[in-house]
This record gives sequence, structure tokens and C-alpha cells, in this order.
Amino acid sequence: MAAPLIQFEVAGEVQLARSFSRFGDSASDLRPAFTGIADNFQTIEERLFETEGRTGGRGAWAPLSQAYAARKAQVAPGKTILRLSDRLWRSLTGRDRGDAIREIKRQQMRLGTRVPWALFHQDARSGRTKRRVIDLNEGNKRDWTKIVQRQLVDVAKREGLLAPTSGALARGGARTALGQ
Repeated sequence: MAAPLIQFEVAGEVQLARSFSRFGDSASDLRPAFTGIADNFQTIEERLFETEGRTGGRGAWAPLSQAYAARKAQVAPGKTILRLSDRLWRSLTGRDRGDAIREIKRQQMRLGTRVPWALFHQDARSGRTKRRVIDLNEGNKRDWTKIVQRQLVDVAKREGLLAPTSGALARGGARTALGQ
């Protein structure tokens, strides 16, 4: 079996790609790790919207134009960027299952939103200002990698491939990739 690969792609852009070469067949069912990642994704999105993008990998979202900010203040006072109707926010933070994409399978996971205008903001389609509604930072990527590593180590221990105390693989003597 090829080395397990975790790849997170948004609108054609790869935001995370990690290979776990020492685990091979131990990664036949990643649903527990994917469930942890999906839960963490909702927390990441909550923070991203609360900070108007500042916690994302590329920093704060562009401010609203003066004209739109004035119009929005009249229609929806106090609403922050990308939260006029809250439909997009609800779909990415798990508060609305109708628009949310959360599909978890043994070897694959899909997370995201069905809200049509999300892509317009993610990659500035149709002349919109780019405001990445999904934007992992390096800490998020490390956290997700650790979630998968923990599951792979647990499976390797259960299957007798990893000595419980030494960290060395029982077959072949190679070391795990933890702690990198």
C-alpha cells in the first residue's frame, strides 16, 4: 500500500499535504482522525470569522468598501465582514447542516460549504474582493497532522507494529515520524 497522504484542497489550491510513509496499511480507516479534524475545522472557522480573517494563514480580510460598509450599517448594523445573512458562517461553523459539507469516509473526507458565493470570496471570482473563507494557518496544519499521527500510532500499537514504550517499529526497527 502507498504511504497515506493527507491533502486538504480548497478551490483547487492545496492548503495542506502531508505523507505518513512509515505507517502504510495502518491507515486503512482514518474516520476517527477525520472526525477530529472536522470538529477542529469548525473551531478554526469560528475564529476566522470572529477575527475577520486575521487567524488565517494569509491574514486579515480586506475591509469593506466605504459605500458598501455604509449601506450594510443601515441594513444590518453591527454585522461584520461576510456575515450579512450569516448563511456562510453557519455552514462553515456547523450551525447549519443544510449548507455544510461534512463527508467522512475510511480514506477520504470532504469539508466545506454549499453556499454558492463562498467561491467568489475564496478566489476573487467575478471581480469580488478576495477574502479566504477557508484559510489554514501553520498551527492548524500542525494540529491536523498530529491528529492523524496519533491515530496511526494507536493503530500501529494495537497491531503490534509499534513497541508501546520505545517508539520503535517492531518490524524493521525504523523510528516513527512523531515530534517533527
